[in-house]
Amino acid sequence: MTRLARALGLWLTTALVASCASNGDGVHAAAGNAGQTTGAGGNATAGTSGGTTAAGAGGAAAGGTGGTLVAGTAGVAGGAPGGGGAGAAAGAAGGLGGAAAGAAGSSGATAGSGGNAGGGAAAGAAGAGAGAAGMAGFPATGEPKIVLVAGSGMGGDGTQATSAAVLNPYGAVVDPVSGDVYISECDTGKIRHVDASGTITTVVGPGAPGAAANIDLNQPHDLLFQPGTQNLFIADTMNGNVYRLNAATGEVAIFVGAGTPFSKLSIVYCLAFSPSGTDLYYTGPDDIRVIDLTTTTAKPAVPYPAARVIAIDAKGTLYAVKNRPNGDALQVVDAGGDTTDMPATVNVVSDPKHLAIDGDDNVLIADTELAYLRKYDVANDELVTLVGNGMAGLGMLGGDPLEAQLKRPHGVFFDQKTGVTYISDSENDRVLKIVP
Repeated sequence: MTRLARALGLWLTTALVASCASNGDGVHAAAGNAGQTTGAGGNATAGTSGGTTAAGAGGAAAGGTGGTLVAGTAGVAGGAPGGGGAGAAAGAAGGLGGAAAGAAGSSGATAGSGGNAGGGAAAGAAGAGAGAAGMAGFPATGEPKIVLVAGSGMGGDGTQATSAAVLNPYGAVVDPVSGDVYISECDTGKIRHVDASGTITTVVGPGAPGAAANIDLNQPHDLLFQPGTQNLFIADTMNGNVYRLNAATGEVAIFVGAGTPFSKLSIVYCLAFSPSGTDLYYTGPDDIRVIDLTTTTAKPAVPYPAARVIAIDAKGTLYAVKNRPNGDALQVVDAGGDTTDMPATVNVVSDPKHLAIDGDDNVLIADTELAYLRKYDVANDELVTLVGNGMAGLGMLGGDPLEAQLKRPHGVFFDQKTGVTYISDSENDRVLKIVP
């Protein structure tokens, strides 16, 4: 199947998913209505009789299941019981409906203030528990959600990134100065740019302006900004080169490879920087190379053959993964090449393709073959799943990251300024982010 055909298929799938999401809202509404029928009826009865405990629970069930505006309105319709209003408000706090249902619920609570306050309060408390337990989305609760940054569409340069085609992205990073997003497309050899308005363009490779259009990258796996600068370094993986793009001017030139002080390698998978940003690390077939960017000279390499991915934390700790026939593991590598396995990761991660460091100096792992994004909690030697439900697929954007699906993710990046994590969901042809 051609990449275009696959992209078209993904677009149609996304349209169907969007349709299903609408149907899902209808299902939630129906569930809410069902609960609302019980809750509203109960509320009305309770308003008459004063028996509000069951009514409050009914209202909470509607909120917890659907949490929709209808459920809130039902609180108003319930009228007399304080339990009906409290239940609607509690449902809004926990359910999918969000602020709109909350507003309606508040009205219901006010309207019901003349009811049995004692019974209503008890029911409201029960409703709050039910609403919190039933939460499936992220309305104003501070919970993270996963959203689309680019891909899943058919558009080209000059279109919105969220409706554009992005083919097999292996890396996505943020310019620390402008906040713009840069994406490496493995299949096309292009570097794409998403500006503040959400418009996507090509800055390296076919379709780029000027001389940058003539640069022929071969399956670029990684790209990374030098900390605090707009110097974007690009791993030209299968050509064994590294390029440097000045994101402010658009100028791009080879930095490692023919015609430079640093010899071309057979393959370059991954890049990292020292905490100060003065040293560039890049993987080779036999070791991890290091360049002092202040003097543009080579420093002693780290003897660590067949490194697939690397990352360096704020303390200067070098992490790497060597995909081993007897089981993968995240390792700490010292300057002499001696390694220490991180116990919680041994034989758990499967062929990870990228690492990043979060704001707490924990290690984020693109656990490619298991379709997860994981976090290695360094202090507690604990491996935590951040994204993925264990099934490769396209499902569940806009909601709980643990219910989302990925397909062979090859990249992860943590924006230290905003706390947002970016994921290259490679074989779904899209870039995602986790919004805290």
